Amino acid sequence: NRVDSLIFHKKDKKFIGAIHYKIKSNELQMGKFISYKKYRSKKYGFEATKKWLEYAKNYFNSKNVFVITSKNNIPNIKLNKKLGFQVDKKKSGKKLWIKMIYQLV
Repeated sequence: NRVDSLIFHKKDKKFIGAIHYKIKSNELQMGKFISYKKYRSKKYGFEATKKWLEYAKNYFNSKNVFVITSKNNIPNIKLNKKLGFQVDKKKSGKKLWIKMIYQLV
């Protein structure tokens, strides 16, 4: 029910993270992570997510992609906003987790 794709660092010849998705109703839920601190904040997560969103636009019939992230994960929230995700204020409220949505169409 979930598909995982690994993020590979070509120069270092090492898997450094992953992107995964699953289809929920008419939406795609996506998650991402960079495993090693050495590779964080170096745009690898941004580039991989950007490529995956381009893929999703071309191969899925869903209207949007959503992510769930901790309100405390400021770097991830900033990365998501830079990619075009917006906070779903209806689903986020005062909870520890927030939902962010990216419109595919």
